[in-house]
Amino acid sequence: MAEKEKAELRRIALLMPANETRSEALSADDAAALKKALEEAELKIKALNTLIDVAEEQFKIAIRKKPGARQSSE
Repeated sequence: MAEKEKAELRRIALLMPANETRSEALSADDAAALKKALEEAELKIKALNTLIDVAEEQFKIAIRKKPGARQSSE
C-alpha cells in the first residue's frame, strides 16, 4: 500500500468517533472498499463542481458562496 493511501486511512481512522474503536487491523478488503468509496466521492465532487461552473456560466449567476459573505439580517 502506498504511503499516500496509508496516510488517508489514518486520517479516516482519526475521524471515527471516540467511542468507536477497532479491535482488529484494517483488512485489505476494508482498505480497498474505503479507497473505492473515496475515489467515488472525489469523482462526485468533481462532477458537482463542473455542474456549478456550467450553470454559473450559462445563467450568469453566482451560485457559490463568496468568502466572507455575511448572512442577511432579515
